[in-house]
Amino acid sequence: MHDSNQKIERFLARTFMVLISSVLCLTSAEIIYRTFVREKVLKDAWMLTDDNHVPRPYVMATGRPGSPIYNDFHNELGYRGHLPVLPKPSDEFRVIVLGGSTVHFNKVDIPRYIEAAAHKEAIGKNLKAYNFGIASSVSQQDLVRLVTDVIEYDPDLVIHYGGGNDVFAVVDPRVNYPHRFSLYEKKVWEGQSVREYPFFHSILLGSQIYRDLFTEDIKKRDFADSGFATPAANQTEELRLWAYTQNMEIMNHISQSFGINFLSVIQPMVYFKKNAGSEVEKSFLQNTEQVNTQEERRRNILFTFSHKKFPYADCTGIYDESKEEVFRDYIHLVDGKDSLPGECIWKAIKEKNLMAKVRKERPLNLQPSHLFFTGNQGQ
Repeated sequence: MHDSNQKIERFLARTFMVLISSVLCLTSAEIIYRTFVREKVLKDAWMLTDDNHVPRPYVMATGRPGSPIYNDFHNELGYRGHLPVLPKPSDEFRVIVLGGSTVHFNKVDIPRYIEAAAHKEAIGKNLKAYNFGIASSVSQQDLVRLVTDVIEYDPDLVIHYGGGNDVFAVVDPRVNYPHRFSLYEKKVWEGQSVREYPFFHSILLGSQIYRDLFTEDIKKRDFADSGFATPAANQTEELRLWAYTQNMEIMNHISQSFGINFLSVIQPMVYFKKNAGSEVEKSFLQNTEQVNTQEERRRNILFTFSHKKFPYADCTGIYDESKEEVFRDYIHLVDGKDSLPGECIWKAIKEKNLMAKVRKERPLNLQPSHLFFTGNQGQ
């Protein structure tokens, strides 16, 4: 009996040591991987985990108030830079820019470049532009953002800078669905049976090694497989263009009804360049099928917009002839080479006479409600 107990004790001791050793090895591997292989500030391109995407009602996400972004910060509503002051100074021509990461990011953002272009001329010396862009935003989010956040700041002109997230490069195949929305659909919500959610999978999501080794499997489980049927590819293309166009029409109509001018700007992409200025650009331009697809999308957007009544600016071709490195990926611009969109937008503002008043008086006198965040308005 004594020998039997000793064998059991030795077995349990060995098992315990194996478990402890395994935990220590895996923990050490995770620490080494995070420290030397991945960035110290871990960010997943497909998860809402960083300061640029904090869950927010109606618009899905904004930046984390107070968090830094380049040489700027996220204000109390979660947008980049200072909020507009109220009441608006009588001599200020106020511009608010909506869009995705191409508005939200870069060391110098598009609103600053619009101001720089405008301030070179007497007519634009009082123009002041504000950044209400959020990375990954699609136009229907921007439409909601126009109503919930923008109108109350009394802009003279609202600019939507986009096309990329709606038509050129979408992630969720469902039309008008925000980027990463299916993560919300896959969350363990109150009332959902715990048995329906994989226990070990949930634990392993805490490991960066697991996320990197099984990225595609995780996306299929938690991201791509939303459980909703999607249209056929060609039908989806048509629906995306229709939805994008309709969102622009609605934004224009809403803006006009509040005495605000509106401008839709179609953004440039690397696929439209004729000459690669770097190995990164070359890797995209060598994909002939993708180049042809994006060119067709560009033609379809321009043809559709040309038959609509809302003002738009075609900035897709501003880098077509450039032989320099301009893009750091398929759509984001290299710092220091990103001033042309601002110049293109300012040119359109002048040509379309968008500094002219829509109405002398606004139909409503709105004040910021601070429904979601608190803090001082206007810095």
